[in-house]
Amino acid sequence: MRRFLSLFTMLMLCGALAFGQNRVVSGKIVDDKGVGVAGASIKVENSTVGTSTGSNGDFTIRVSNDNILVITSSGFESQKVAVGGQSFISATLKTTNTNLQEVVISTVLGQVRQKSSLGVATATVKAAELTQGRSTNIAQGLTAKVSGASIQQTSSGVNQDTRIVLRGLRSLTGNNQPMLILDGIPISLGYLSSINPNDIADVTILKSATSTAIYGPDGVNGAIVVTTKRGSKLKPSISLSHSTQFETISYMPKFQTRWGSGYDQDASTGQGTYTAYEQQSWGDEFDGSIRVLGEAGPGGGTMMQKYSYIPGERKRFFNTGVTNQTDVSYSTGDFYLSGQNVSIKGTMPGDELTRRTATFRSEKEYNKFKAILNLRYTQTKTDLTTANTTVY
Repeated sequence: MRRFLSLFTMLMLCGALAFGQNRVVSGKIVDDKGVGVAGASIKVENSTVGTSTGSNGDFTIRVSNDNILVITSSGFESQKVAVGGQSFISATLKTTNTNLQEVVISTVLGQVRQKSSLGVATATVKAAELTQGRSTNIAQGLTAKVSGASIQQTSSGVNQDTRIVLRGLRSLTGNNQPMLILDGIPISLGYLSSINPNDIADVTILKSATSTAIYGPDGVNGAIVVTTKRGSKLKPSISLSHSTQFETISYMPKFQTRWGSGYDQDASTGQGTYTAYEQQSWGDEFDGSIRVLGEAGPGGGTMMQKYSYIPGERKRFFNTGVTNQTDVSYSTGDFYLSGQNVSIKGTMPGDELTRRTATFRSEKEYNKFKAILNLRYTQTKTDLTTANTTVY
């Protein structure tokens, strides 16, 4: 009986010792700036036991004193920590200089393909490069940043039209402009000017005609693949910015200062004749007399002016253009929300543009399934004096 009691006591002590070795510890993983690393993987070495950190880098895990924890996270160097007798384990991860292999969205189904496997010439412009000049649209942000891409403003008003050609003209009579892919969805290239540049994560340019293998015949002139920002898996962030830009006429072409406006010729003298509404300078010589300027107004009234050269008068006609741009965005784990207000007063008197955009993106993964909700609202109002109507 005594032997039985001794054996039972020893078994109980061994069980208590074994139970005491397996315990729950807590801890926190931070980066080199002291910010909690969300989603970091923590595993017991040579074991299947593991967990991951929360949004603030906190975690709990059941371990024994002789265990070693292996800590890994994307963008950081892996680290090993011996448990020992610690009840709270903290670790600081160092960022790596290794860049992830670039990818592009290749289909409307959101299929991701490696850049090196596309077989076409590509160029990528990151968000920092795109917005460093406080551009109000993507076309302006891409100007002079992609080799082989010709980006031209076909008008200089507040509502600028843009013509984009990749690697020269392919057709003398047909369309030479590339297609636009926004988050995997083909849309009209005209929509490019209404996308908020601050919502862009990167823009990938596919220059070659072989992009038809990815997007079909519409990709014969190349493609502009735009990827927008998504929620950050680190701590929530709020961004607010405002910029004001001024635009003036830099210089005017050199004009002659001797002859007035006109086009017709006096048959008897061979000299030009004055025409009140003509812009060409083939009229008679300035003489300082008072003459009618322009056509009569709607009420029959006329404007009289001294017939002489006035230095700088053409340049004084134009205003100083002002562009005000305000941006706000909020980003967290599952969604991204932003808003922008752009107000432009052009150099042409009376030309104004107001554009307001709002963006909401949310995504959630369920094992092998991913659900994405992407909403965009754009309101543009323009007041242009350069319309094709008679101006008095």
